[in-house]
Amino acid sequence: MLFSRPPLQGPHTKKMAELRTDLYMKTYNLMGYDAFTPGELDFFFGVDYVVQMSKQANFPFLAANLIDPKSGNPIFQPYVIKEMPGIKVGLLGLLSRRYPLGPPGGKEKYSLADPIETAQQIVPQLKEKKCQVIAVLAHMDDDEKGLLAKAVPGIHFVLSGHNPNYYLQPIQANDSQIFVAGARGENLGKVDFLIEEKKLLSHYQLVGLTSKYADHPQVQEMLNQYKTALQQLLRASP
Repeated sequence: MLFSRPPLQGPHTKKMAELRTDLYMKTYNLMGYDAFTPGELDFFFGVDYVVQMSKQANFPFLAANLIDPKSGNPIFQPYVIKEMPGIKVGLLGLLSRRYPLGPPGGKEKYSLADPIETAQQIVPQLKEKKCQVIAVLAHMDDDEKGLLAKAVPGIHFVLSGHNPNYYLQPIQANDSQIFVAGARGENLGKVDFLIEEKKLLSHYQLVGLTSKYADHPQVQEMLNQYKTALQQLLRASP
């Protein structure tokens, strides 16, 4: 999720959001993101805005149950398959239906299919493609993630979005593990896994991004440029 809270309303609201989006996309590209699932606050300006946002990214936006009502196809990629050393990983993106996407009157731009039903269709496809590990990027409430894990066999990991809290240990739901690392970048959720004798073994660790981790010079420069552009924009306010 790019926006941790709704953008403030004002004469330069849209431009301020564009500056922040540009900063985030550049830093995400630099970090080498494999995939990203947007949340309801990213859709504050509508689905078209997020589509334009995705064009700045060097990685796919995933949202399997966000559907174009005209074509019946997902607006973004439903999933991506990543080849790790000796392991094939399927990443699936899902959004909750509990939250509105975009401003009132924008619902003609999208429809949201049931996330559990969508996963029940796609997880078997990922298995057919020989994915040994299946992870869901889920922008959903905690109870929804638990229901998803219990209703769809074959999901190994659920990577949590939306929840501002974090948990030091994974939440176990049937054979799935749900990881909750927070929503403001204070922590990095790290999971190491391997397959041994056809059994998946994993270890989860929550790493606090404290001051002992130095700022990346390129990111610091990007942040300085963002602050300068924001100050110039605010000075131009009537």
